[in-house]
Amino acid sequence: YIDRKKIKHLNIAHSDIQGFELQMLHGASKALDNNMIDYFFISTHTNQLHYECMDYLKSKNYNILFQKNLENISSFDGLVVAASSVSKKLSFLDL
Repeated sequence: YIDRKKIKHLNIAHSDIQGFELQMLHGASKALDNNMIDYFFISTHTNQLHYECMDYLKSKNYNILFQKNLENISSFDGLVVAASSVSKKLSFLDL
């Protein structure tokens, strides 16, 4: 999508795609490698997926700023917030 739309940079990418978050991250590997996305807000739907997304983001030099798996949240989704290691911290993210 990023290539097709010729997007050069995203400040925030939010995904809640019902269990396909890891596939989305794999599909965005070029953008991740080139630090084209500053922040990810990812809803996860199983604890296994939650930790796989975190591991993948870490392997691409993203810092996990906040995470709650399904055991520690009162929602049906887990949450992962990650930042590129080269992104500037957003002032409203006091994490």
